[in-house]
Amino acid sequence: MSVEAAGLYLDYSKKQVTAETIALLVQLAGECGLAEPFDAMFSGATINVTEPS
Repeated sequence: MSVEAAGLYLDYSKKQVTAETIALLVQLAGECGLAEPFDAMFSGATINVTEPS
């Protein structure tokens, strides 16, 4: 129950997280449209318009 990506290593083995929980969280993230903000952030787009560029 671990995953590594983008220089991060997440270890879920010490938590009460099942494969079903992870699948449901990934599904929820997709339904909420989280991919678009992440893509914008990693492409260098302005995310927080209140900060000076």
